[in-house]
Amino acid sequence: MRFALFGAILLAFFASAAPAHPPYGLVADARGNVYFSDLEAVWRLAPDGRLHLFRPATAGHHVHELAPGADGSIEGEINSYDPATETFSTGLWRRSADGRETWLLAQTAAPPRGLGVYSDAGGNRYTAQWPSGEDRRTMLFRRSPAGRVDLLHGPRDAAARFRQVLVSSVGGMAALPDGGMVFADGRALRRVDAVGAVTTLYEGAIGAGFRGVGLAPDERVLAADYAGRTVVAVAPDGTAEILYREVEAWLPTAAVIAGGRLLVLEANADHGEYVDRVRVIEVADGRGRIVARPGRAAAPAPTPETRRSASGLAVAAAAVAAIAVVAFIGWRRHRG
Repeated sequence: MRFALFGAILLAFFASAAPAHPPYGLVADARGNVYFSDLEAVWRLAPDGRLHLFRPATAGHHVHELAPGADGSIEGEINSYDPATETFSTGLWRRSADGRETWLLAQTAAPPRGLGVYSDAGGNRYTAQWPSGEDRRTMLFRRSPAGRVDLLHGPRDAAARFRQVLVSSVGGMAALPDGGMVFADGRALRRVDAVGAVTTLYEGAIGAGFRGVGLAPDERVLAADYAGRTVVAVAPDGTAEILYREVEAWLPTAAVIAGGRLLVLEANADHGEYVDRVRVIEVADGRGRIVARPGRAAAPAPTPETRRSASGLAVAAAAVAAIAVVAFIGWRRHRG
């Protein structure tokens, strides 16, 4: 029984060893080009299957989210961490199809409150944040073009104390045809109407975790459940269909339909592996085939995410070792 408990602890630990904050930026433009982040660089997958470097990587600078911008441009955030000062730096950029880039927000340690990657037809910006790594109640902020910030969802007491340091969100979002937004909130997908009222569109199974929200041409919401390794499509009435289930050691983080094809962004599920960190697959008849896989990448500079991961691994290893010792001592005493 003790060894069964020991095995269960090991299983639970390694099952939870997923990338702390993988890239989930995956968008398509009107010409059928698909853009995705490999965590540092941004790539363009052309309709003919050719892969182009769209935005070069900067070591230690992470791009998690992408969103369609004006006139066919692509917008995204960038985050970095300075271990010497223990401070984050974040920014928001826009890049045209021909590679011309402008900063919507130059990198700063003090971004304007409520500013995020995603925007609606009225020019409002949105960001979803947690109060802390321990308090994972999602707060959704909306920032108007005039600078007014409203909390649309989440705990008001925590929001009042919250100091924003990133423009990236804890889950993906997508604009809806009616002027609203849909955003990921753990195991739930929530809908925000044009006046800011929030309702629950869909709730996944216990343990589900959504990221990489998008909109299909039939107005169903696409979302990647990285915890359940599935991609779901949710109709406006809340009914859901599983479009894809990954059986390999990869985690779906976003999905998009471009040119009639369902494409899924996946992150390497090996917690300590930084080479071949992402790939894009095309799903047909429930099966996926790789259509884009950027070249092997060097290990990125340490960030708070990887530092926490390494720290968590060390603590878990120590805990497992302690449990093993206690179990062994108990077994020796039982045997006399």
